[in-house]
Amino acid sequence: MTFTSVRTLLVLTAQLDRTRFIKAALLLLARYLAAPLIAVGLATFVDATLAENVGRAAVTGALLAAFIIIDLTFERFAHLYYFELGELTQATLNARLFQAANEDTPAERREQPDYADRLQLAREGLEQTINALHSVLQFCGLTIQLAITTWLLAAQQPLLILLPALTLSLIGAGHLAHRIEKQAQERAAQHARQYNHLVELATFSSTTLMELQMLGLEEAVVGRKRQAWERATAITGRGRIYSALVQSAGQLVFVSGYAGALFLIVRDVAGGRASVGGLILVLTLALQLSVQVTAFAALFGSLQRFGVTIDHMQWLSRPSKPQAGAVAASDSGTPDGPRAGPAVIAQEPDMGAADPDPAARPGIRLEQVGFRYAGRDRPALEEVTLEIPAGSVVALVGENGAGKTTLVKLLCGVYTPTSGRIVYPDQRVVDQTTGTGATRDRVACMFQDFARIQLSVLDSVGVGSIERRSRAAVETALSSAGVTELVDRLPDGVDTILGQRYEPGHELSGGQWQKVALARTLMRPEAELTVLDEPAAALDAASEHALFERFAATARETRARLGITLFVSHRFSTVRMADFIVVLQGGRVIQCGSHSELMAIGGLYADLYRLQASAYQ
Repeated sequence: MTFTSVRTLLVLTAQLDRTRFIKAALLLLARYLAAPLIAVGLATFVDATLAENVGRAAVTGALLAAFIIIDLTFERFAHLYYFELGELTQATLNARLFQAANEDTPAERREQPDYADRLQLAREGLEQTINALHSVLQFCGLTIQLAITTWLLAAQQPLLILLPALTLSLIGAGHLAHRIEKQAQERAAQHARQYNHLVELATFSSTTLMELQMLGLEEAVVGRKRQAWERATAITGRGRIYSALVQSAGQLVFVSGYAGALFLIVRDVAGGRASVGGLILVLTLALQLSVQVTAFAALFGSLQRFGVTIDHMQWLSRPSKPQAGAVAASDSGTPDGPRAGPAVIAQEPDMGAADPDPAARPGIRLEQVGFRYAGRDRPALEEVTLEIPAGSVVALVGENGAGKTTLVKLLCGVYTPTSGRIVYPDQRVVDQTTGTGATRDRVACMFQDFARIQLSVLDSVGVGSIERRSRAAVETALSSAGVTELVDRLPDGVDTILGQRYEPGHELSGGQWQKVALARTLMRPEAELTVLDEPAAALDAASEHALFERFAATARETRARLGITLFVSHRFSTVRMADFIVVLQGGRVIQCGSHSELMAIGGLYADLYRLQASAYQ
């Protein structure tokens, strides 16, 4: 793991800026070569002085001064290069982590606790990239320095070659101590994440802070935050104590060997087998060696910690494995198609003679689709078989927890089915063996927990379609979402910054944020599938009515090009607008049809509709 981090950093930094990397490496190499040369120069200077060789002493003294200057100053010059290089490397690794955690990872995997733990540890570790790069360069320089020091010591007394070998006790102890500390950090990660969440909850979010104050929960949150912090620090504190004890044992072994080395050289000088300069050389090298070994062990631990960060990043970048319960997927179908079983096939809606023929283009077909969240015993969806015709407006209905949002995320390509498959209009198939990336580009969706992107209106809406992003396209989307009047009242129009998290901007109400999110969704007017998950949840009655008038017009435009519009709503006055209604219960489709058909046959839909209607009456 340590050498993986060394290799990764050296290769990456050399690729990013070879010139700056070479300059930093050469300056540090010169600095680390200077230290043993100072010991040799000092020994030579002492012998020349005792022999009254003035010329040799003068030349040696001048070289000694030069070596001292190099030792004291060259690392400062190297810092100018490796610090900037470290910042560039950190930015690159952060970009890779961002890509691994977003573009390359399915949502169901990102939601798993072990993934969240690894992601937090990787983010924290990457903050030490600059120090890690410095450690790598120092590690390489110290390796060369230790080799030279060992050779010089062996030249004076062969038994002294054993002294550097005692560094293994320090390195081994450091490795074990680091492993103990790492395990403690991993055990404490859950409590640390809870602490960070509570800090953000009670500090950065004005809306949640107001709610906490209204409920009188400030003290409770502070107490829970303190409890999470105490648990995390108790675990890591014990790990640090055990780590320190192990490192102390390794240092004791080395100090014992160092005392034995001093005894050997003093004996040789007393016996006339070594000169005074030789004694000075060994004493200086031995002192340097103790510093070198201590630094080497510390660097080894630092590189191990960064190696853990690299390991976390590699783990985060690995393709996800099928979730538990995925075996059922292979049992739910045959090479020729899905097995026979409970099926609900959507009837084609009556769209009128003016609409194009739906048969001219296939819709979306779900075949025995199931999905199970990691760590859950029961599936969120099971054996869902549907055929959604092209050009239809479909509503998903069901009580909370019925599986509506899960089904929406499967259709949008956010999740991959753990059983069955989804076939799209162009015959693309999404199942356990395929990716969902190509699906997302053809879908426009607004989820119930929509993003509040605190950038300018132009950017917050424009990111809905980077390819089409322009002022004209954004203004069209704003108009379709009914946000034009709101934007016109803003200080800088579409250039107004929304929110106040990063800089003073204009804060919006929940309903206004939802309209902005809807405009972002409408930036993809040519989408094969347009999905709105609870699109009117934060709107007042007048805004809701206006929204669905626009929604109906958008659906008609989508129908004209045989696109599919799907929405989730608990408001049955809206649901009855749909051509086709799908009723979910316990992760299964139990009813489907038009409003009139479902009211005629009775059952859950009719019961829910009458219950809501009676409340309004």
